[in-house]
Amino acid sequence: SATYALTQGDIDAGGIQNSATATGTPPADPDGTVNAPITDVSDAGDETVETPNLDGSLPADGTDNDPTVTLIPAVSNLITTKTSVLDITGGTDATLADVGDLITYTYAIENTGNTTLTSVGVSETAFSGTGGTPIPVFGSNSGVIPVSAAGTLVPGETATFSVTYGLTQDDINAGGIQNSATSTGTPPNAPDGTPTPPITDVSDAGDELVE
Repeated sequence: SATYALTQGDIDAGGIQNSATATGTPPADPDGTVNAPITDVSDAGDETVETPNLDGSLPADGTDNDPTVTLIPAVSNLITTKTSVLDITGGTDATLADVGDLITYTYAIENTGNTTLTSVGVSETAFSGTGGTPIPVFGSNSGVIPVSAAGTLVPGETATFSVTYGLTQDDINAGGIQNSATSTGTPPNAPDGTPTPPITDVSDAGDELVE
């Protein structure tokens, strides 16, 4: 028997395919002739049944010597948290909120699944402000070492985006701004190469367990 520790690449591939070769040397013939070792390539359990490869194709050698395939269930998930801070010193009066004061929005997008996500981004999808919809800008990744490049999140990693928005008089008259953002990320392809649709998550105000 043997044990093997999974890598992130194994999980992203959706499974592991492998074969083993057994060897043994028969006794010499009665006349002393030494026989060559014999070998046999492993089968997945029943040499009379065709077992598919990891990618779903069938082995080229028929029912004999099928590889052993261990599938790894993929769980792809994002949690998006969005916070805001109002700075009232940006306008003409630093004692109250007025036109030109800035709201800084910060978006934290965490990969809480077990697959690597690519094309990770976030956009405003419900913005009540009257000064134009802000476009979040990527800041950094954190949570793992080494961090991934922009647009990629491995499990346990968080991407941070931010943007500032200038208040209008209509925003002030309305008494505030309400908005949500939606993050996206693309999981790895299925083992047979089929592209997996992107996943999405709508932002929460800070704690998804609290209404």
